[in-house]
Amino acid sequence: MLEQLTRAIESLPVPARIALLILALVQLVLQVAAILDLVRRDVVRYQKKWLWVLVIVAGGFLGAIIYFGLGRVRPDADEPEAEKASDLGARERWESGLAKLYDEKRRKP
Repeated sequence: MLEQLTRAIESLPVPARIALLILALVQLVLQVAAILDLVRRDVVRYQKKWLWVLVIVAGGFLGAIIYFGLGRVRPDADEPEAEKASDLGARERWESGLAKLYDEKRRKP
């Protein structure tokens, strides 16, 4: 079977081989990106990460696209309330830093 596949690929013209290689690389990169995104998220839709791994791996190109379209939840929805509260403190510090920076520039002639 592997020999038949090898012969079939060898019989393709060079531009078709290049296109096939590019498509294979795009699929691999998309699947790896989907798996990494899945691992980094605390919450995914339907709460079953193992199911999304199966969809991504078995579905190939379409599985990764399905995960990105349906599996991910909004970024603000998967943050716990404590993280949102600490983010407010960071925003206030950022705004006060900007105010100090621009106030100093206004004072200098």
